[in-house]
Amino acid sequence: ASEAHRDWAQRPRVLFLMAWLIIIFELIFPLALLSQPLLIAALVLAAVFHLANGVLFGLNRFIWAWIASYPSVLWLQNRIEGTVLA
Repeated sequence: ASEAHRDWAQRPRVLFLMAWLIIIFELIFPLALLSQPLLIAALVLAAVFHLANGVLFGLNRFIWAWIASYPSVLWLQNRIEGTVLA
């Protein structure tokens, strides 16, 4: 597995682009709290990201720790949406 990871070092532009895409996603994620369908799409994308990290880096329980927080994020979005519409 470490040999496969080293192959990424040969693609610095791809790594640079992936890093910036993650940063941008994290910066705009709070906007997803304004719409439940948008939030669900963002959470699915985040779950795929966390699953990929868990698989690539061998973190067996990594994804479960993040997915366990999703109900509270959905609850918060519901509260925010109720406040904005009221």
